[in-house]
Amino acid sequence: MKKGLTLTVVLLVAAAVLAVVSFVQKGDIQKQLDAQTAKVAELTAQVDSVKAEAEAKAAELAAQLETASAAGQDKYGLGINTSIGSVADATAEKPGAAQVNTTVCSLVLDQNGVIKAVTWDMQQTKIQFSLEGKPVDLPETLKTKLELGADYGMARASAIVKEWNEQIEAFAQYCVGKTVEEVLAIPTMEGDAEHHNVEELKTSVTIGISGYLAALQEAAANAK
Repeated sequence: MKKGLTLTVVLLVAAAVLAVVSFVQKGDIQKQLDAQTAKVAELTAQVDSVKAEAEAKAAELAAQLETASAAGQDKYGLGINTSIGSVADATAEKPGAAQVNTTVCSLVLDQNGVIKAVTWDMQQTKIQFSLEGKPVDLPETLKTKLELGADYGMARASAIVKEWNEQIEAFAQYCVGKTVEEVLAIPTMEGDAEHHNVEELKTSVTIGISGYLAALQEAAANAK
């Protein structure tokens, strides 16, 4: 009986020891788990902080980009100038004629008002009429000077032997890099406001420029 009691006591002691060890191990594991959980929470907070900072920086950069884009946006304008080119009365020998000139200017300005690109074209609409005022030989098609190109026929009558499209292109190249105000203020011949007095253009542009300048001015006013 004494032996049975001793075995029971040993078993109870062993069970108590195992319980204590288990409790201690469980406490250590819980401590480790708590430490890891705290570490994860700390890292999560750091990630959230970095993410929030990055998002704020991205929003700031996006706003700066939008502002810079708006500030640096090119402006585009279209101007049209119409004038009476010529009028001739009809006679018994030949019909009369009336011509209307329509000049179009397409303009691109940078944020500082400097011309980045400019293009001119002109439509000369000529209508012949009889003594009775009736149209004679109406044209089937109407082409602009740019569309006509070399067929316009200015080169053979030009002192510099250059076609209209060549001259207007040379004038456009001269204007690029200048402000509209600078182009509008270019000097003209004394007593002749129609023709320029710019030394570097004398071998490339002899056409009258007043109509082109008027269209340019309107294009600049319409630029958006």
